[in-house]
Amino acid sequence: MAKVVGRVSLLGVVALLLALPAAPASAAPATTAAKPAEGAKGKGKRVLEATIRRTKFGIPHIRARNVKGLAAGYAYAFAEDDICTIANEYVTVSGERSKYFGADGEWTFSGNGSTFDNLDADVYFKWAIAQRIVPDLLAQKPPLGPKRGVRKGVAGYVRGYNAYLREVGVDKLPDPACRGADWVRPIRKIDVYRRFFQLGILASSGAVIDGIATAEPSSPRLAAGQEQRQTRMLEQGEGLERLQPQIGSNAYGLGAEATRTGKGMVLGNPHFPWDGSERLYQTHLTIPGRLNVAGGSLNGVPLVLIGHTRGLAWSHTVATAWRFTPFQLTLAPDDPYSYVVDGEVRPMTATEVSVRAANDGGGLDTVTRTIYSTEY
Repeated sequence: MAKVVGRVSLLGVVALLLALPAAPASAAPATTAAKPAEGAKGKGKRVLEATIRRTKFGIPHIRARNVKGLAAGYAYAFAEDDICTIANEYVTVSGERSKYFGADGEWTFSGNGSTFDNLDADVYFKWAIAQRIVPDLLAQKPPLGPKRGVRKGVAGYVRGYNAYLREVGVDKLPDPACRGADWVRPIRKIDVYRRFFQLGILASSGAVIDGIATAEPSSPRLAAGQEQRQTRMLEQGEGLERLQPQIGSNAYGLGAEATRTGKGMVLGNPHFPWDGSERLYQTHLTIPGRLNVAGGSLNGVPLVLIGHTRGLAWSHTVATAWRFTPFQLTLAPDDPYSYVVDGEVRPMTATEVSVRAANDGGGLDTVTRTIYSTEY
């Protein structure tokens, strides 16, 4: 018995039908499969392909010869399942929510439960872009910067994601939530890395985006009054839940003596949401002879973050550690734009950012804000 698979070129070549042998008896039956391939001789691009088989409940089992092809298959499968959710986040990390959804609309960071106005979210991410936070991290050597395998994975992910858009077309996306939407677009590697950055701030500055986006210098007199109020808040615990999001998880590792089978077992119980951009996506990824791993990953991350190989299982949890490093600074006398460190007056860094926002007339307005930051 043979299954039918579709072969889709990542360069936009017409679909080609192939036959896939039946799955082994021990495996769940494949319901659909696709084989994306990219590259053509003479165009300076190497062949890049992956086989995607979906078992009974739609879980994609992806096989490729290398990391780049595996990530391309991952992106293609994920786009088939939930492209609207991740496309929305690529708008967010580009600081363009106000442009497409209006400045007064809201964005929910589902991973920590915080909700912010689109304009505040845009100002924050435009500031992060202006500060070159992501490019500066990418310029560093491992382990501070990404390893070679991660870079290859991101490159493959971009090609697979964009291949799906070319193959299907924005106007024919199966999900009506973004079908024909002008905010669904091909992505670049920087979009993927910005998404990584967004996930990295989930339990830190991602909980206070509005405070960062709207903070303005105040006079020393007003600052002293605010400091007294903040001290009372800390003493009473008021507002601490905002800085310490109510997130958590747990995991259990059982040794051979604790199981009926006499084999070790790991239970991963991540308390991530069941919907939104921080839900977990389940896959099985294989590079024959090199990699065979199954488990869950966060949207837009072509890696198994919680899962198992043949001989190793792992999970991760959210600790109760305080994820902020607070510094109490003294404003310079009569200058709310400078602060004092060890008796030395230092100016704040002023970064002006501009956001394009849709107006009622169907056009776009430019909203400009200045973000003030210190060396800390």
